[in-house]
Amino acid sequence: MRSTAVTAFNMDVDEASECASLVAAKHSIPYHVIPSDAGLFDRERAEQFDAPGRMILEPGEEIELVRDGNNAAGFEEESVGDFDVSGPKWNSINWDADGDGTEEEVLFEYQDLGDEAPSYIQVTLYFDDEQLENMIDRAYGLTRIFAKEDEEGPFLLVGYTMGDYYSHDAEEQCILRLRDGNLILEDADAA
Repeated sequence: MRSTAVTAFNMDVDEASECASLVAAKHSIPYHVIPSDAGLFDRERAEQFDAPGRMILEPGEEIELVRDGNNAAGFEEESVGDFDVSGPKWNSINWDADGDGTEEEVLFEYQDLGDEAPSYIQVTLYFDDEQLENMIDRAYGLTRIFAKEDEEGPFLLVGYTMGDYYSHDAEEQCILRLRDGNLILEDADAA
């Protein structure tokens, strides 16, 4: 019986470039750019990867990750709020929720419900003398917050760790936006 090797990729270089642009990470490193039986890495293919912050590393090459001393949270310059995600159980930022040029306070408060109960982050937007609330379910800590805008208007892209009592190191992200007088939370991957 003769076997045939099947090579499958989850995306090509153009699709990977587009995804990296959408994620908007400070650095993107192309890897596994060719099939494993051919060595996984090909510099010429890696150079076709076109995304902001592209870094090409040769196999075995290492980089050291350090935080910028001026930005304790390690956020990019477009980030809003400069807070220590490993610090207090709450963080507060200012954000122009409706695009009128006036910034409102947004409070992110970690809620621990005790042993074996899922935690969450309570989000409160103080807007026009109102307190608008929502919650990020099963969230343990904030990792990043970016103020962005699309055709619908301003929104916050919020990164956080999530999971359960025993393991909470998965990273997720959601979108928070003001819509029809409500603070709406959307799955960033579905948006």
